[in-house]
This record gives sequence, structure tokens and C-alpha cells, in this order.
Amino acid sequence: MNLIKDVWLSDIFLYDVYRLDNLNEAKVVFELPKTKSFIWAKIPTERVDSVDLLNSMNFKVVDVNVTFEINKKYVKKDQTIHSNITEFSKEDETSILKIAESSFVYSRFHLDKNIPNSLADKIKRMWIKNYIDKKRGVRLLVIKYKDEPAGFLAEIESKKENKSVGVIDLISIDKNFQGKGLGKYLVDYWINDCTDKYDILRVGTQIANIPSMRLYESCGFRISNSLYIMHLHLK
Repeated sequence: MNLIKDVWLSDIFLYDVYRLDNLNEAKVVFELPKTKSFIWAKIPTERVDSVDLLNSMNFKVVDVNVTFEINKKYVKKDQTIHSNITEFSKEDETSILKIAESSFVYSRFHLDKNIPNSLADKIKRMWIKNYIDKKRGVRLLVIKYKDEPAGFLAEIESKKENKSVGVIDLISIDKNFQGKGLGKYLVDYWINDCTDKYDILRVGTQIANIPSMRLYESCGFRISNSLYIMHLHLK
């Protein structure tokens, strides 16, 4: 295991943030920083040895991340025209950033009691700001309700064994519009639109987020992987 500085999160936290790399080796080959720092790691749930090791160093499990996938050969394309879903336009920026910073509850940052909600909200806002500024991802989809932005879906690309993978990087529906089926509408649209682009479609969520897991299963996704998310805060 070794530490890699997370420059993006460091700029948001205003102090050093690191992620643990080479996690297949259940041994310590790094020294903990001597200054105020935040370190995070994603550990395969079968690697109990690595979890035990990090627990001994005062890392805490804050979340279990669950990955869902669907192979395009199992997707039945829907020819319905979804006129209320469009790609992001500049006129949507204020609304979309507000949704990003106010609609998340179950992210690993929100679940960590050592991270203020205001900071966790800022992380999600800046995450989507990177999409708006073309610094991250492939595209940003916006769903509207009565001509008002009601949610978004951020898409990024990946690879798996030489197969192309389309990933829902971040998705959210405004709290004022939840319960109307807009999340499923948005995910179904994305699946339908991406089957000609990718071999596999993927999305991840927190095991605490039962509504999201039910949503993805209802859209045809199946669990493919799980990870412990571990955090260490050095004062």
C-alpha cells in the first residue's frame, strides 16, 4: 500500500488529502503524515485482512459501495422520445449546482461524521462544476419537470477487460421533485441512449441508499462488485 495525494480533494478540504493505492498488498509500506490530513481507501469486501490492517491504524469503515452493471445484450431499446431530457445548457447551471449541493444524503462524505455537511455538499457541487467546465466526464444530462431543471445525470467512460464501459458517475433529483419517478425516467433514458456506445453500463451507490439500489435493479442492473470505503482523519 502507498499514499497518493488527491489534489482535487486537497483543494476543497484546504489541507492534504490522500488515497491509498496498491491495496492488493495487505502490508504497510507508507508512513502516516505528521500534519492534519485525510486519507481514504476503497477495499474489496473479500479482503478482510486489509480491513483488519487499516482498522489497526484507526481507519474507520464509513460506507460499503455497491457497483451495478448491465450488459448491452440484455437491454431492450425503447424508442420513446424523451423530450424532457436534454444535454446540459448554460441556462441550467444555477439550478443544477443547487441540486448538486443540496440533494445528497448517503455519499461517503455525508456519512462520515468527521466531515461537516457543508463541506460534503461543496464536494458534490464542485464535482458537477467540473462537468459544466468540461474538466471531467463525457456529458451531463438534465431532466426537467414543467420546464424547470429537476435533476441531472453525469456520464463518464471506463474500460473493463478491453470492453467499453459507460458509467453513471453522479445522479440526483431535486428534493422538491422526488417521488415522481424522475430518477427511473432518467436512468431508463440513459440506458436506452448508451447501448450503441458501450458494451457494459455501470453505476455505483452506497449500501445505505436502499432507494437507489431498488431503482437500479428495477432498471435491469445487477450487483457486480462491492467495496468497503474507509476513512482516516489525522488531526
